[in-house]
Amino acid sequence: MKRLLLLALFFSLSCANAQETKETKSQTRFNISTIKVIEKEFAQSRRYYALLQPNEALIFSQTLRFDGYVEKLYANKTYTPIKKGDKLLSVYSPELASVQSELLSSLKFNQQVGAIKEKLKLLGLENSSIEKIISSHKVQNEITIYSRFNGVIFKKSP
Repeated sequence: MKRLLLLALFFSLSCANAQETKETKSQTRFNISTIKVIEKEFAQSRRYYALLQPNEALIFSQTLRFDGYVEKLYANKTYTPIKKGDKLLSVYSPELASVQSELLSSLKFNQQVGAIKEKLKLLGLENSSIEKIISSHKVQNEITIYSRFNGVIFKKSP
């Protein structure tokens, strides 16, 4: 019984030792070094040089159709994203003031209201601005100009 127990103990020790020697023998025989696998983040940065140009078909410009002075500039930075209907600037224009007074006087006498509204639309005013003038019954010294396009401001003209 003692012999059997000793034989089992010897066999288990030799198997464990054989596993270790098998790994070291293969490393020395083939001259291969091994390391433990670890998880690591790897980031690689690359730089490319290029000249970017916008699509000319998608470039729009918005200009005033009347003379005036800029009172407030809301879109005051280049490369600012703009949505349709955002405030761009507030303008004082003597020409617009005279057309507004014409509109208010024509409302009193109920003459040529449609023609003067059309004149204001041709000058670039939106319907909301025209309705604001009519409802307040006053000449608006500052008219706010809104964006007609979605996009990004690339350049502001002086």
